[in-house]
Amino acid sequence: LAIYPMVDDPATAIGLSKIAYFAAGFSALSVLNFAIFFVYQSIRKNLLRLLNAIDLVVILLLGVSTYKTLLLKDFVSFSESSRIIAFGPVYPLYITFISACFTAAFVMLYILYRKDPPGVRKQQIEYIIGGIFITVSGSVITNLVLPTFGNWGFYWVGPIFTLVLAGFITFAITRLNLFNIKVIATELLSASLWV
Repeated sequence: LAIYPMVDDPATAIGLSKIAYFAAGFSALSVLNFAIFFVYQSIRKNLLRLLNAIDLVVILLLGVSTYKTLLLKDFVSFSESSRIIAFGPVYPLYITFISACFTAAFVMLYILYRKDPPGVRKQQIEYIIGGIFITVSGSVITNLVLPTFGNWGFYWVGPIFTLVLAGFITFAITRLNLFNIKVIATELLSASLWV
C-alpha cells in the first residue's frame, strides 16, 4: 500500500484497498492461530481439524466479503487530496472480528506470560506481545479507527506496522530460539534432498 497514494485509477485503488483489508483479516487470524499453537503446544488432532475448518470458513468469508461490495463498496471521493471509501454492510462485523482475534491472542499470551517462570520462554513471550501490541495499535488506529471517522490520510501507513511484528518475531527466533531453527533448517534441507 505504499504506492496507494500514487495510484490515479479508482478501480486500481479500490482493488488495492480490498487486498489490504483481506490481508488484515488474514493477519488477524494468523496471529490468533499462532497464539493458540504457542500457548497450547500439544493440540489433539480433532481440535486441530476443527481449527483448520474454522480457518477455512473464515478465509472464504473474508474473500467473498472483500471481493464483493460487502466490506468496501466504492469511493465516495477520489482525488489527490481526498480518498474516502464507502463501507459495506459487514464492515462493523469485520472490525469486531479483527479486534476479537487480536484481543484473544494478546490475552492468551499475557496469561501464559504471567504463569511462566523467569527465563528464555518468558523473554520470547515479551517480544511477541510487544510486537503484537505495537503492530495492532498502529494498524488499528490508521486502518480501522481513523477511516471509520472519515480520516483516510494515514491509511497507507498501517501495513508498515507489520514490519514491526516481523522484526520482533525474527529477533525472538534468532536470538531467543523461539523455534528450534536448526531442526527446521535440517528438515527443510533433508526434504529438498529427497525431491
